Amino acid sequence: MTTSTVTEQLISLAEQARHWQDTLVRATAEIAALTTPPRGDATEPDTAGVRTALATLAGTAGQTAWLRSGTPVPHRDGDVVAEALLRPGDRVRALLSVAEPQDAVGSAAPCWANSKAEIHAVGCAPSASALPETLPAYDLVLADRRVAMVISAEADGSLRAYTVIEPVVAILGTVWDAMWARSLPLASALRMDVVARDDVKAAILGYLEAGAKDEVIARALGMSLRTCRRHIAELLAAAGSVSRYQAASRFARAGLCSVQ
Repeated sequence: MTTSTVTEQLISLAEQARHWQDTLVRATAEIAALTTPPRGDATEPDTAGVRTALATLAGTAGQTAWLRSGTPVPHRDGDVVAEALLRPGDRVRALLSVAEPQDAVGSAAPCWANSKAEIHAVGCAPSASALPETLPAYDLVLADRRVAMVISAEADGSLRAYTVIEPVVAILGTVWDAMWARSLPLASALRMDVVARDDVKAAILGYLEAGAKDEVIARALGMSLRTCRRHIAELLAAAGSVSRYQAASRFARAGLCSVQ
């Protein structure tokens, strides 16, 4: 490849970058206008405005990162955030940090099932470290790490939407990256979540993570070795692991067990 060819490609990439940056700046202005509440007592943005703002954000960003923390209050117009973001799906990475992932996807099941988005979950089981109950559920949407939207719902189902820009966006992006690193694909998380909710299997996971042998676990839990190994086999299958320690580590990484 000649020097001139490389130069031409670099110029082309720079022009594309400027184009997307300009597009994102315009989109940010549009989103701010759509989500800024009017002066006075009214603070609830129009649902259609939030939906349009989210669609604009996802449609103009090269990559959209979405965090759903907690199970959102059901909204009268359905799962507005999911329906807006999961349509362009192939450029969206969704991360669920909820007590029960089934609840987070239930109100808009078709759009979740048909989406091409990369969907992960983290910290699903009750044994995972939970956020204080006083913190509201919210959706955080990051577009190309330049602009973010935070959407929450009141007890009556009304939406609240806020836009965030640098330098706070960079901090939010770092938090999102850390959570994504220890998350699992949604299908795996759902499968493991169901298994981990079994009290016996949860206890076995703790022993496995501590490195206990099958015989020790069976004696400690008052069961036969055969029954113990059957439970362990089911845990391995759910985690998609080939070793006991690997399975326990994967459950622990997702926040689904802790050392006994």
